[in-house]
Amino acid sequence: QGGFDSFQLGQAGQLSAIRGLVSLHNTGGADDVIVDASAHTTGTKLHITSNAVGADPSDTLFGPGGSLQFDGLSGRLIVNLGSGADSVIAAPNATARIELTGGAPTTTPGDRLTFDLVDTSFISYSPFFFRYTFSNRQYVMRTGFEVTTVLGDFNGDGIANGLDANIVAMNWLAFPAGNATVADGDANGDGFVNGLDANVLAMNWLKGLSAQAQGGAPTVTSSRTVDFNGSA
Repeated sequence: QGGFDSFQLGQAGQLSAIRGLVSLHNTGGADDVIVDASAHTTGTKLHITSNAVGADPSDTLFGPGGSLQFDGLSGRLIVNLGSGADSVIAAPNATARIELTGGAPTTTPGDRLTFDLVDTSFISYSPFFFRYTFSNRQYVMRTGFEVTTVLGDFNGDGIANGLDANIVAMNWLAFPAGNATVADGDANGDGFVNGLDANVLAMNWLKGLSAQAQGGAPTVTSSRTVDFNGSA
């Protein structure tokens, strides 16, 4: 219905009890959906697509079989993650703003945000708001992520190009145990390096972020006191 509504998934910051499909259909109004996994202590893997959260077979956000599907969302999709080293693959949405919060992981490389830019392109980044803008899509805000990049960027330089294609070629079918990482050329998170990853790279070819937009969680390196008389 019309008006503003807010829906929250998660009890005391836990989502493991959700073991089936949660479906939200918005027929009017700027509704918010909050997905609260802030109490998770192990790393969470999740995909955010144009109409689903946590629905990929490799995702661990919900309990077995759990996922969120939505349509008509025109407010905000807010995802709060816990203290584990999380990995998020997110496609900017056409109608809903996405706001992501990582925790404070103690293991490197920390929380990782990867943008799926198949249907859009990066335009700009505001370091004051940690906000990314895209062509024909709503903004994405993120806080607490140590690594931010795009799908197909395996060497961490912020762009999917020939250097990443070389990584895929060098590691082609080299991980039969399913333990490949992003740095090895595993784009879709299934633990292998194969044609699926080459396809992801091709679909994101030459998509990338500016150097500033690749920055992770803010770090305070020094402090300074300034008065309004011009002395410091």
